[in-house]
Amino acid sequence: PESIKYMIQFIILSKVASEEEIQMGRLRSTSDRGDIVRYLLEIVDYNLELLAPAAVGVATTSAEDVKRAQLPHVPQWENTALLARVIYRENLIMWRHAIMKYYKCQDSAYSPPPCIALSGGGCAICGRTYPSLKCSRCKQIKYCSRGHQSLDWKNHRSDCKK
Repeated sequence: PESIKYMIQFIILSKVASEEEIQMGRLRSTSDRGDIVRYLLEIVDYNLELLAPAAVGVATTSAEDVKRAQLPHVPQWENTALLARVIYRENLIMWRHAIMKYYKCQDSAYSPPPCIALSGGGCAICGRTYPSLKCSRCKQIKYCSRGHQSLDWKNHRSDCKK
């Protein structure tokens, strides 16, 4: 996608291009594609970590944030902040999923940040972790909507067992 190309240019400028290359107007880098993908994922994971740092013991999932926002005693400002965090987190998770899918990355090579790991993974199509629905037959694959489940049925049907 076009937006990923712009992110790659940003990474080349900010992380891997030398000062000489920038001054010459040459935005190519000697770094291989693996380095750039790693930097892209580092940027996304860094932002996900900022949303709920696991180091201070407050790593939360989107489902937990939504549940807390729905409590009657939560002030309106906190409710708004929690829901905004869910939206931002889910967008970052979808970006992470798209980057990994586009560059055919193996999940084992890039461990997911705590907010993804705590929720047990995301939608097989887009990566979102909220809302979370499981395949009604095998209960193994997650989807964020019925539409994504239908979209993936062709691929999932052969692996699906009762």
